[in-house]
Amino acid sequence: LKVWRKRLQQLIDQGLVKLYQACAEHFPENLHKDVPTLCFNSNQSNRIALSLQQFSNNEPPTWFQTRSPEGVKTVFSRLETLRQEARLVQASELEDINTTVIFLNPSEKEWRGDFSMSELRNKLRLEAALSGSEVTKIIYRDRYLREEGASILVELLKWGGFDTQSHVEILTTEDKDAKNAFTIEKELKKIFVQLQPNENNLLVRVKRSVDFKQWSHLIPHGRVLEIYRQDGLHYQVIFDIGMTFLARERGKYRVKFTTYVVVEKTI
Repeated sequence: LKVWRKRLQQLIDQGLVKLYQACAEHFPENLHKDVPTLCFNSNQSNRIALSLQQFSNNEPPTWFQTRSPEGVKTVFSRLETLRQEARLVQASELEDINTTVIFLNPSEKEWRGDFSMSELRNKLRLEAALSGSEVTKIIYRDRYLREEGASILVELLKWGGFDTQSHVEILTTEDKDAKNAFTIEKELKKIFVQLQPNENNLLVRVKRSVDFKQWSHLIPHGRVLEIYRQDGLHYQVIFDIGMTFLARERGKYRVKFTTYVVVEKTI
């Protein structure tokens, strides 16, 4: 949701989208505020109007659609009437000072070329999350984490307020048709001990694929890093595709794929 909010803010700022907000009393009699209504390509041959109907007898909601010129024109007229009474939402209204969304695209100048780990950490806004106070605990959840990604993650985090009292918890899953949980756990521990040499404060858990239903809620599909600090600040960092968007060559790092990273600060 935060990614879409940021993207919508950018589109409004670029003049590509206009977003309106209307009060309930401005809705026409034949257009209900609790019924999502959409109209696409109203003046073209592939026009369509949609309305989501929700029933009270526990039946699933149903989209009703019309493609007839008369039907689409009617729906469009209702929406246009509502727009005339609505106010235009400014891009600044969607700003969230505690959330930063970074869009990475290797074809764009900002993300083209090679970066040092220090440059990358700064561009991903991780320096602020890892400095200014001792890190008491980090948790990283990634169903697909393996040695290469783990090594990159360690380099990203091996900076700032870590000491032997910082707790490090890693959650991932085994390969269904390849390495088992024990093997993966052993390999990942060898890597994360570089971040936390005190093994009493290092926990690597690899869930078995046969137990998927039991642990699926613990490790969501998105890759999430949580950083807890002594000063009470908590950062949640969402990596859209984990560490796989980076390639390491001769001590430098390059963005391979278009992706995004969300950094959210809470108190």
